[in-house]
Amino acid sequence: MAQRYRWRYLLILPTLLLLAVLAIGIHAYARFTTMIVPLRDRACCALPADTGLAITPVVVTTADHLALTCWYLPSQNRAAIILLHGEGGSRQTMLAHLRMFAQHGYGVLSCDRRGHGASGGDQRSWGWLDVGDVGPMLDDIQRRPEVDPAHIGVLGFSMGAQIMLRATAQYPAIHAVVADGPVPATTADLFPAAGVTEWPRVSVDWLDNWFVDRLLEHQLHMPAPTSVVQAVAQRPAQPLLIISTGQSGHGRELRQAAWFVAAARAAKDLWEIPDVGHGEGLAKHPADYAQRVLGFFDTALLAQTTTAQP
Repeated sequence: MAQRYRWRYLLILPTLLLLAVLAIGIHAYARFTTMIVPLRDRACCALPADTGLAITPVVVTTADHLALTCWYLPSQNRAAIILLHGEGGSRQTMLAHLRMFAQHGYGVLSCDRRGHGASGGDQRSWGWLDVGDVGPMLDDIQRRPEVDPAHIGVLGFSMGAQIMLRATAQYPAIHAVVADGPVPATTADLFPAAGVTEWPRVSVDWLDNWFVDRLLEHQLHMPAPTSVVQAVAQRPAQPLLIISTGQSGHGRELRQAAWFVAAARAAKDLWEIPDVGHGEGLAKHPADYAQRVLGFFDTALLAQTTTAQP
């Protein structure tokens, strides 16, 4: 009798572990189903009448023939920036950034990502497919006669930042990158545990994201793409500024950003804005944000443009 009860106790731990893995898998599937649903809104991006900016509508066509709806602002200083919004956003959510760059003469191309805003696409892809869409955006900018093709930078927010960081490994035409609050692309991007006490939480996060990666691979018919960590390690040329909000996620955003900075080979900088939430840097500290971001692009792009001109 005692032997039988002993075996029952020995089975408790693997049973609990199996139930925990099952619960994490169910959570991952529920998260996955919300991640891929398109968030299109054909009327999302009416340009306010009081902008006073020479913005024109543009359509950029992706390699798989999706139409991305964009705004283009001509450059006054031979340099241009591509803006990319976060998950669930649109080019309208980046309008304050567009105004900031416009006030300093930069050209701007700001697009609704696939499956967002007024752009085409019947699903979202957690940024996996969006990296390929940066190429047509760069082609559009490079064809503009007022833009020097050698002086193009990018600014992405959140998921847009993740996409732009991975795009640096694929497109040499990107000469400077600002990533505001970048998120992981795959499990390979998750920052490690700082100590033994973090192992349970980090293990749960890793397994949850591993399940999501496998579901995305099946849904998108592709293997997991190059991670952010791999991408920034592959491209040593472009100057990089990563912005993190210190309060968001109890410091997790800062740790994630620091993990990306540590992997990057390029000239790099990490700017923490400790008293704001995710993506609130420009809204809460407009002067500091403009000084930091414009100063970065001025050094990376305009200094070269100025010396290149006769």
